[in-house]
Amino acid sequence: MTEQKAQSSEKYSEREARRSFRDGLSIYAPILLLTIAGFLVAWQFVEPAPPRHLIMATGSPDGAYHRIGLQYREILARTTSIWSWSIPLVRSKICNC
Repeated sequence: MTEQKAQSSEKYSEREARRSFRDGLSIYAPILLLTIAGFLVAWQFVEPAPPRHLIMATGSPDGAYHRIGLQYREILARTTSIWSWSIPLVRSKICNC
């Protein structure tokens, strides 16, 4: 009789484990799917952060474009105190000859 009770309790614990797994799956699977769907929707609509570096291509150091670039660098340094702008002015490689 004790052997029979042991077998029935094993069967009961197996059934209980299967039912508990199904219950957990029925609870956590929709939560996981909604979380993944939320991330996918957010990925579609959220814009990336603005760049922290700005490089201006100006003309030769004695030209007007270079002077305007220097003026823009000063203006941006004054007005955007949130960002730590480092704005190098590089010579443009395109020649409009």
